Amino acid sequence: LEAGDLEPSLQFSLVMGVLGGIPASVENLMQGALLSTLLAFPLLAMNAPPFHLFGIHPISMALVAYYLFGIELIAEAQSAPLWQPRETYETVHEETHEETATHRQLRRKWGLFAVLALIVAAAGFTVAQTGIALAERTGLSETIVGGLLTAVVSSLPELVTSVAAVRRGALTLAVGGIIGGNSFDVLFVAFADVSFRSGSIYHQIDSNQVFVIAVTLLLTGVLLMGLLRRERSGVLGIGFESFLALVLYVGAFATLFLAG
Repeated sequence: LEAGDLEPSLQFSLVMGVLGGIPASVENLMQGALLSTLLAFPLLAMNAPPFHLFGIHPISMALVAYYLFGIELIAEAQSAPLWQPRETYETVHEETHEETATHRQLRRKWGLFAVLALIVAAAGFTVAQTGIALAERTGLSETIVGGLLTAVVSSLPELVTSVAAVRRGALTLAVGGIIGGNSFDVLFVAFADVSFRSGSIYHQIDSNQVFVIAVTLLLTGVLLMGLLRRERSGVLGIGFESFLALVLYVGAFATLFLAG
């Protein structure tokens, strides 16, 4: 069910449709490149020998290590970028909101953040258990249930957060939150491999789940092209990457559903 979760694809499709033109930034481009690379690790592990060390495939350890390395590179690029996107007449400038908060207010905000994070985590566990039960009782494949139903529900917090960021003018934050969150989501495959005690989880992935990973890679590439093209509006008043993301997502799951 976890491997079939096409949450990155859904988030790209929904939120890119809301955003329209995507603001360019070095950090977002690097996060997109990091996500593409991370998605290649499971495909590599699937075609590697079923070797594991203490029940963990070496690719899982490499996946976590590369994620940490990529985050470090992104942090360096943010603090000391070697190049900047050129401003054009279509460049959308972000709104700045300077707010000062007392130490007490900051503690309250951090406390509220922690409580909400726990609520989301508990809800995510419940959604996963419900998804498994639905797959068993309806006869639908776990790929469809995980990639469509659970992805819709688990994407709602990111969708609301991104829309709220857009409304405040924090466009880079909105896009970075989507890509960065999806990069972290890929780590769940490594965590699942650690929990799976019957060998390598990568060799349990079926062809439908490979299809899901391939679609997610395709959508990430479309997003990167949109970041580089920097089109403010296109088909239906949104950027081409937003339109393509929606079409590809719907087409991918129509294909999975028709294939059974």
